[in-house]
Amino acid sequence: MHPYNMLFDEILVGRFFNLKTRHDVASFFGINELELERMLYKGNFSRNYKTFLIKKKNGKLRKIDAPNKWIKLLQKMLHEVMAMIYMPKSSASAYIGERGVIYNAKHHVKKKYVLNLDLKDFFPSINFGRVRGMFMSFPFELPVNVSSILAQLCCYNKQLPQGAPSSPIVSNIICSKMDTELFHLARKRGCDYTRYADDITISTNSDRFPEEIATIEWNNNKISLSLGTSLVSIITNNGFIINEEKTNMRKKGARQVVTGIVVNEKVNVRRDFIKSIRGALNAFEKFGEGADDYYLKHIAKRSRARHKQKDSLANYLNGRVGYVKLVRGAYDPVFKKLRHRLDTCLGKKSFLFKNKEEEIFAGLWVLEYDCGEDCGQGTAFMVEGVGLVTCQHVLGSNPYVYRYNDFANTIPVKIKTENEDLDLAILTLQGDRDDNYYGFSLATNADNTIGQKVILAGFPQFAPGAEPTVINTEITSKKKEHGVAKLQIGARVVSGNSGGPLFDENLKIIGIADKGREDNLCTAIDVSELKRLL
Repeated sequence: MHPYNMLFDEILVGRFFNLKTRHDVASFFGINELELERMLYKGNFSRNYKTFLIKKKNGKLRKIDAPNKWIKLLQKMLHEVMAMIYMPKSSASAYIGERGVIYNAKHHVKKKYVLNLDLKDFFPSINFGRVRGMFMSFPFELPVNVSSILAQLCCYNKQLPQGAPSSPIVSNIICSKMDTELFHLARKRGCDYTRYADDITISTNSDRFPEEIATIEWNNNKISLSLGTSLVSIITNNGFIINEEKTNMRKKGARQVVTGIVVNEKVNVRRDFIKSIRGALNAFEKFGEGADDYYLKHIAKRSRARHKQKDSLANYLNGRVGYVKLVRGAYDPVFKKLRHRLDTCLGKKSFLFKNKEEEIFAGLWVLEYDCGEDCGQGTAFMVEGVGLVTCQHVLGSNPYVYRYNDFANTIPVKIKTENEDLDLAILTLQGDRDDNYYGFSLATNADNTIGQKVILAGFPQFAPGAEPTVINTEITSKKKEHGVAKLQIGARVVSGNSGGPLFDENLKIIGIADKGREDNLCTAIDVSELKRLL
């Protein structure tokens, strides 16, 4: 993060902790006191929300209360400052940066027993009083009058609305005490505990499930499940009710599912999910231009999501095939086959790889430029939807790029944007399309830590016929140089590697290789600085 952004965040958090009056709250949100009063207290408050219903998996309806743009804007601002203060529990998986259903499910892979619980009416059970109490308590400790105003902003009909941008983080903070208590209950008894919103999962490899959590009896291959008093009391004492209809225990040998993901041997998708994708692909291949009609008649009406006129079978399949990639991985043969079939239907070129090294090679480019009688050389890499990224200091006169295995085919590049202070540049191919080539993705909400395993790639001292150099290393420190955020790494950045990508273990870009240094303290420019140019 740039130091100016860090300073702004510190000022914003400081102002939030110093809220004392209604005037302070209005000023914090950049409006006057009368506007705040009109939005939150005057007139019919229901005009601030639009209510609609969506189908749940069981066919029942879920109510969504979506705020209007003005309330939504204030809720987003509140969410941002709360996220700067709140430290999420490791057991919480929903609505937190890179965490999600995969993070949640991985805790419960290859377990003898998997217990799933559901909290009934999760968002509605968090009422105005609980939200106000949250703002009055640690880590906020705001005055009661300010807490009441903020709770009024977060709530609709005296409860937390599902559909407001502030509701997810509020629910996680409200659940923090329960998460801590359930985590310790589980850990002391050899179990793992996670929570994804209203879905609670506890698993173990013990021969018997701890009776304080649940007891099970097997009669004629049927399970009789009773929840332990310790588990139930923690949940009820924290203001929640267990949905008995959605409570289940799965033993090893039966299909164990956590937040929709099969966890028996590895994180996986259900077989019927793959089967449904194949059926839709068959229709796409069969009907061609008429595939959208087939989608609207036979698929969209069965789906739980709300559908608009612009929805299509291609969008439906892109989402589902993307989910298979998320769960099974980019190198999984099932995903690769589905992706290839879909790309063929769409008339697109497929980018499918056998392993990480092959994927890294696909996105790297050798960068050269004129410098007197000789030429200089660096590394560039393609970012999907952005263009070629490199360091600004490797751009001389008439820069051009080529693939390491096709050095006779040089492509001139045009500078889209550059910044000497950040030492970054974004280029575009001339006479060709950037999207004809594979591009990496930038890490989102990157929270890089010292000791984190990373991958440095590029073309140090490149000569025709050589392959890219890929080095597994780690982050040794984080620092600022002349106001630019940088990651110090354990590998040397050699001449020619400047501008190369630094990946996390999921091959998301977290940095750009900087200049080699005489003191051997080699650094990469943090990806947050690149995002400033976009």
